[in-house]
Amino acid sequence: MTTKYTVFQLIGIRMLLFSSLAILCNASFSFWLSQTLNVSFFFLWLLSLTGLFLFAIGLLYVMKSGLVIRRMVIYFFGWIVGNSLLMIFADMYYIQVLMQLPIIVYAILVIVLIWLFCSEFKQLYLRKQEGIELC
Repeated sequence: MTTKYTVFQLIGIRMLLFSSLAILCNASFSFWLSQTLNVSFFFLWLLSLTGLFLFAIGLLYVMKSGLVIRRMVIYFFGWIVGNSLLMIFADMYYIQVLMQLPIIVYAILVIVLIWLFCSEFKQLYLRKQEGIELC
């Protein structure tokens, strides 16, 4: 007997594993930055988790539709260009908005994003394999 896994299930499990590793790396990097810059660890950690889960949810959403590889590449470059433009053109305003939001806003946002990530992950994992042309 063999066990059959779809490509999307393997991608989903790999993404879940890498997300867990990224959370650990974000925590250690946030701890180091909080000691260096004298900023709250929880603030930096929640801010980094917000970005991580926003990217992951967007990527899972893109993977649910057809033509996965092309859309993933477009999403990846769009994420980089969008964040670069925010850093270049809205440098001080962007940083001020991020720094002035209270920790509770980030905590609530991370909880909502984790819930959205879990629901998108479940939909991707339980997706039926419809054909090779989707990849």
